Amino acid sequence: MDERWISRSEAIRSRLGVSRSVVLLQSDRRRVPMVLGIFRSSLLLPSQADAWPEARCRAVLMHELGHIKRWDCLAKLLTQVVCALYWLNPLV
Repeated sequence: MDERWISRSEAIRSRLGVSRSVVLLQSDRRRVPMVLGIFRSSLLLPSQADAWPEARCRAVLMHELGHIKRWDCLAKLLTQVVCALYWLNPLV
């Protein structure tokens, strides 16, 4: 990962108060940024992200790191577990 992305990420991570470490990854198989993992979070960026303007880079990092701060991956997993347990109940 490019050093610029790492320094941007660290600055925004501390600004948002995200205490967990975040692994930055890049892939040419994805077109949109995404967060993966619950306890060991990874932020996956498309390979085209290196050509993005600085403002877009900061906006994407703030958005994705916000998901990590709010534990959105854990909330999604719990929601899917509840849906799987109660899928048969018409009242739920």
